[in-house]
Amino acid sequence: TVVSNPSAPVGAPSSPAVSGATAPETATSSNPPQRIAISPGVSQGMLIHRVQPIYPKAALQNRIQGTVVLRAVIGKDGKIESLHVVSGPPEFADAAIGAVQQWRYKPYRLNGEPVEVQTTINVNFRIQ
Repeated sequence: TVVSNPSAPVGAPSSPAVSGATAPETATSSNPPQRIAISPGVSQGMLIHRVQPIYPKAALQNRIQGTVVLRAVIGKDGKIESLHVVSGPPEFADAAIGAVQQWRYKPYRLNGEPVEVQTTINVNFRIQ
């Protein structure tokens, strides 16, 4: 059995607390930040549509396993705006990016307004 799955389940709380966010010091309630950083746990709780990555054939044949760590920017509409590989086996980078680009999130709100968020996403590739 081959399993390629992200590190956290879908279905966590739908309204994350603002305390999980880090806003730039220049942001005020009348001037919301352009982008805030949130923890991977908070972003996983906002995930509403996940696409499983396809395990690359060459990696499977060579019995390679690993985790790809991605830095992501999620737009105000909940769509992935950008992804960058932080670390992980290069054999899995394209599969991880291809799947995560299709993920959708509940928009993160700060003071009632949707904001862009930056977070880290781990995509695990395991042979079982």
